[in-house]
Amino acid sequence: MKNLKERKSLLFLLGTILVVAISLLVVFIITASNDEPVAEVPVVEIEEEPVEIVEEEEEEEEVEEPFVLGNENLLTGLPGLSDEAVGMRPVAVVISNVWESLPQYGVGDADIIIELPVEGGLTRLLAIYGDYTQVPVVIPTRSFRIYMPIFALAFDSICAYWGMDNTVADQIAAMNLDEFDASFDGNGLFGRDQGRLNSGFGLEHASYFLGPRLPEVVHNIGMRTELLEEMQYYFFRFPPVGEVILPEGREAREFSIAFGAATSRFTFDSENKVYHKEHNGNPHIEASTGEQLAFTNIFILETAVTLRANGVHVDIAWAGGTGYYISNGVAQEITWGREGGTYRGRLYFLDRDGNELRVNRGKSYIGVNNPGGVTF
Repeated sequence: MKNLKERKSLLFLLGTILVVAISLLVVFIITASNDEPVAEVPVVEIEEEPVEIVEEEEEEEEVEEPFVLGNENLLTGLPGLSDEAVGMRPVAVVISNVWESLPQYGVGDADIIIELPVEGGLTRLLAIYGDYTQVPVVIPTRSFRIYMPIFALAFDSICAYWGMDNTVADQIAAMNLDEFDASFDGNGLFGRDQGRLNSGFGLEHASYFLGPRLPEVVHNIGMRTELLEEMQYYFFRFPPVGEVILPEGREAREFSIAFGAATSRFTFDSENKVYHKEHNGNPHIEASTGEQLAFTNIFILETAVTLRANGVHVDIAWAGGTGYYISNGVAQEITWGREGGTYRGRLYFLDRDGNELRVNRGKSYIGVNNPGGVTF
């Protein structure tokens, strides 16, 4: 019995030793495996190609240089203004435009011609000269209508005319114009051309304004000759010298403006980039040279032209409207108005987007008429 117990004890001891030995072996194997060096994974540097950042070019805005008064005519943007006229006021003269008054003298020297309706579907011209020292003899001068000085004041003009519509004399007097009226001429600025009278012209068609005498007279009487400060700038937004504007719109190489009994027709001269004017189907001529009137710019200002209560004279809504700017064979739709909404405000012109219109340098014709009077 004792031997059996000793044998069991011996077997238990051997089993315990075996378990311990196996455990030590497992621990050794695990430890040995952890001590093995670990191969390093190579790091590959990837060189990224530089991304080219393309900046969008901003559209350069046109920077206008500070304006300095000089020998450029503020009405045309062209050189040639006399030194005495730099910063000085233009002169507006009313000219008869009926068939019996033709040919006219002085229209070819005007920097701007404004054609305005009068009674009977006829028109009169408001000829504006940018150099008050170089106004020619103008034949035949004619009487004012209420809207004529209003358009003349858009350029701060000195006005010259022969009589007026007496039904609006008080209104015209209230405008405090710097003016010369042949009906009250004490300065020797007006007269009747004897040669025309001898040729059979009526008195009203032989009347003249003696432009060359004007500088002496305005200085003798102390009339203001300097432009108002707000007017001492170009009257249109001209491009830089040498640049030519092509309006955006429809082709307009020939077109006409029907006023009623009077029609003005224009034909584009592509070689000289001007429009030649016809009056009632005949070339509109400057009598002193025999040359046809020509304009770089044509403005058609559409607005209400209505018959006044007296049943004779007309009124023109002068504050603004729609119309066309025509140059270089193209007609562009525009809107127009008066700065400040007053009759002393400058004329302004806008394109369809409401931006100030750019206008080519050169002489301009402005026709004021009811909407729908132009035919392209």
